Amino acid sequence: MSPKRDTRHLRIIGNLYYYQRRVPNLLKDDPQFVGKQMFIVPLGTDSHAQALQKRNKWNVWFDNKRKAQASDPLLAEKKEQLRGMSQEELDNYLEYWSHTVSDNYPYIGHQEWDLSNPSTPDMPESEKLNYIALQLARGKKLTPDEQEVADKAKMSLKYACEKIMQELETDGKDRKTILKYKRASDLFHQYLGKDQIIMDDIDRGMVRDFLNRCKHNEYHHKTIKGWFSNLGVCWEYVGDYENFEKRNPFRNWSKYFSQESTSYEAWDSDHLIEVVKASETDLDKLMIYIGWYSGARLDEVFDLNAESIKKDKETGIECFYFKEFKKGKNKYAKRKIPIHNNLKKMLKGFKGFTHRPSSDACSKTFGRAKTKAGLSYLGKTFAFHSLRTNVETALANNKTPMYMIDGILGHKIGEGEFSTYFGEFNMNVLLEEVNKLPALDLEEEAKFNS
Repeated sequence: MSPKRDTRHLRIIGNLYYYQRRVPNLLKDDPQFVGKQMFIVPLGTDSHAQALQKRNKWNVWFDNKRKAQASDPLLAEKKEQLRGMSQEELDNYLEYWSHTVSDNYPYIGHQEWDLSNPSTPDMPESEKLNYIALQLARGKKLTPDEQEVADKAKMSLKYACEKIMQELETDGKDRKTILKYKRASDLFHQYLGKDQIIMDDIDRGMVRDFLNRCKHNEYHHKTIKGWFSNLGVCWEYVGDYENFEKRNPFRNWSKYFSQESTSYEAWDSDHLIEVVKASETDLDKLMIYIGWYSGARLDEVFDLNAESIKKDKETGIECFYFKEFKKGKNKYAKRKIPIHNNLKKMLKGFKGFTHRPSSDACSKTFGRAKTKAGLSYLGKTFAFHSLRTNVETALANNKTPMYMIDGILGHKIGEGEFSTYFGEFNMNVLLEEVNKLPALDLEEEAKFNS
């Protein structure tokens, strides 16, 4: 049985071979393919062997086109490579570049050059940008054709978003914070109906329309402000490289937002204990108890593990050691808080909250327990974060000094006051204040401990 004949990307019309290939989405905007679904060129032969040779050249040409488009070369990156070079060094580099191009593309500029011939491809965008970056670094003015290439190589919103997310990950920021940038970028692109947009093309009219769409879709104003903040950071990232002179289109929209913010109300202990009973696992219950007896944020509670529970070196008192700024709200979130007596037995054998993938998942779990307990009618003002209001109110009612309450909750307090009063505070006194927090339900807590 003879082997199957290779006819991939080949088509016979009459008795001659043609190269035929579907235009991939990545190349839809390429000037040679605009408006085309299929790319077809004659190979000028009726020989299958010759057609295969010519087909292979076209395949290389096509693949090079795709690679050049996928690499998305940026002018800012090219300019960054030249930063700090002297005029003499730039001139020498230009001379070297010219010789290299002449060797690799000797046909460019000649009258007989055929751009559509796969054997004589055009210079790749990346190489063109090398020249443009050199011209700009040498203080030269670009020609209209060069400026068109430079404009296409400006940074996009998506690129800036990816770079910022990488920086945040390197800085150790939590995944939830990082993904907020992607969420904001995805929503803006979705509104525009585009996969990419050059940052310099974004104007305030476009942003105003996006704002109105978000409000029309009834997103909470605080959520929209968060998206605008993230998008504004992306814009500033690009502006640092491309020297924007216009103002940031994602800033100064505060008057268009409601000034109301979520004010979390304190839980009634009878209601909260029903949420505890409806919780899915003992670890979910433990998170609520820790919040009730410490006032810690959900992110901070989720971040706890066995290494976060240590004895104070001077007093031997067991404490929660909340980490600095990994998931806390601000730099004052780093703190050492004595563990309430009612929590100590519950923490026996505790290793961490690895049963959920994130604090966001824990928040949703808390919401499900609240619904299961028949308390969804209470609304969003009663959430896990409300436990901080309970702790703040209880401590205030017990006449705990305000600076100490702020220190326990990880609030920002007066300049210098934190180190003067809270940082040096005797743990015995602090434990006494923490232990004044009332029990949630001793009967239920005893079940947890058994």
